[in-house]
Amino acid sequence: MNRIHSYIFGAAVTAALSLLLCPLGVQGQPLFEDVAPQLGLDITGACGAMFWYDYDDDGDLDMLQGRRFGGDTYIYRNDGDHFTRLEGIGLPEDWDAAGSVPMDFDHDGDLDHFFGCYHTNNLFLVNQGGSFTDRTYELGLDFNGCRDTKWVDFNNDGWMDILYNHYTEGFKIFRNDAGNDFADITSQLPLPQLNSVHRIAEADVDLDGDIDLFVSQMSQGDCFLLNQGGGVYEDATVASGLHLARAEGGCAWVDFDHDKYPDLLTQGNGRHTIWHNDRDGTFTEMTVHGTETDFSIMWPFAADYAIADFDMDGDHDFYACRPGGCGVYLAPNQFFIQDSLVELDIWFHNVAPDFGMDYMADGYPTVADFDRDGDMDLFITSQDQPSRLFRNNTNQSHFLEVRVLGPHGEQDRWLTRVELYPHGQTNALRVSELSSSNVNRNGLSNYFVTDENGHYDLRIFFACGTVMEPEDYPMLSDVVPSAIGHRLTVYMAQPSAVNPRETETPQSHELGVPYPNPFNGSTTIPYALSTNEAVRIVVYNVHGQRVRELVNGRIAAGHHEIIWNASGHSSGVYFVVMDAGTQTDIRKVLFAK
Repeated sequence: MNRIHSYIFGAAVTAALSLLLCPLGVQGQPLFEDVAPQLGLDITGACGAMFWYDYDDDGDLDMLQGRRFGGDTYIYRNDGDHFTRLEGIGLPEDWDAAGSVPMDFDHDGDLDHFFGCYHTNNLFLVNQGGSFTDRTYELGLDFNGCRDTKWVDFNNDGWMDILYNHYTEGFKIFRNDAGNDFADITSQLPLPQLNSVHRIAEADVDLDGDIDLFVSQMSQGDCFLLNQGGGVYEDATVASGLHLARAEGGCAWVDFDHDKYPDLLTQGNGRHTIWHNDRDGTFTEMTVHGTETDFSIMWPFAADYAIADFDMDGDHDFYACRPGGCGVYLAPNQFFIQDSLVELDIWFHNVAPDFGMDYMADGYPTVADFDRDGDMDLFITSQDQPSRLFRNNTNQSHFLEVRVLGPHGEQDRWLTRVELYPHGQTNALRVSELSSSNVNRNGLSNYFVTDENGHYDLRIFFACGTVMEPEDYPMLSDVVPSAIGHRLTVYMAQPSAVNPRETETPQSHELGVPYPNPFNGSTTIPYALSTNEAVRIVVYNVHGQRVRELVNGRIAAGHHEIIWNASGHSSGVYFVVMDAGTQTDIRKVLFAK
């Protein structure tokens, strides 16, 4: 911030796929070590809300951690060699913060939190410059009894709505009215009244552009709800064959065979099961080898999952443990590395004993590359034991992260599907859908294992129906991970990611003149890059305080522009600061309401 003050006040006042994805010699079993004690994250009793995201916009992942049966909720800031617990920012104290998925519900660029709570009333905390304000009562969400909750854009209007399951009243749907209010539209979009829900897994299962739901219930039978469009759901449980799953516990959509159609990972009858998506509305149970367990101990009844390519060999592995707070742990946690897949047979082996990860605890597992070294680490909370952060020491640079934002930088692109292709080809190598499940997600970015020097195309499918193709958006074409720093930020539906009015590569980095200026409402900020570069564009007020981060990521060479919507801010002078490599540019704008 000192450098910014100086400028403002001084100057202005992966077989074939495996070979394509993983070069020879990089495959191998990961090495894990628990680093929670040395980083200050060995916290006991924190088995509730758990989410990794970049709270302070400094480029690394911070951690939100709550408690299911009461206690304080905190954000732990990632300071590199340790985590710092943040105090006094408006997070709940002594609250049943069972679960929260952050969402920029009002499109102001900050991530807000809806805590669906079982024992205490829900909490809706709106982020206002890094501090949180309680708007639960005002938004009509002040009740309890939550089993699970998801963000789903039911009416495809670009504003994410709330799907809520109540333990006696079943499903509730709250429509997001442009970030101003929520309206209960449950009667307009009736869903089966399921009251014993354990988990809801959401994905575009049939690739028709809308979000389908698998609902696991405790001893009540599961339910597969197929979206027929406009948020109208059909109960397809029997027709799909998923009535045979008998999940009763954790579940997640995972594309195990890389055909773009997500398969279902769950458990039933004392074992882990995978249901293959047959792409015709039906599912077939796969034969899963290497995950056999002792049926007499009921494992893995109600397991929760964290899924990622931990060993970076191009396929999916998973960690399983008891749900946090259930108080029952009859068998050790399990960590399955995938060995091979042939048609409907899939082989795993359990490496948890090798790394001290086979302890007995009821908790919740999540994945994140907290140390930004390219491989996925594993964090596990527990009700009665210290949390554990297993750092992955695979240490490879064969990866690509794709961060997708709204057209004005909104952080609300949940359920966006990113497809990765070899450059110039039409068969996808990998697909990642940004969901609340722990599948190929690093914070709020889609994560892929790649050849760092490979050439790839990306296709992006948004939940609201927008599609971005590499033919129309050059930044999605011929992407070489090592050339862009392994991280790509994409703004939804902005062809000006390379401005069609400007076809020649710029000779230098430059922050252009915003227009209009002065402005009322929003202004467009052009900028140019002579090379692929790490770029950060931030708006500051006259006191040098950060108002809004507009861009933060590796951006392709070319002419670009971003829109700043200043609604909600006071009139006055602001400074737009662009850092690109070693260069800093500043422009002054006047917001006049």
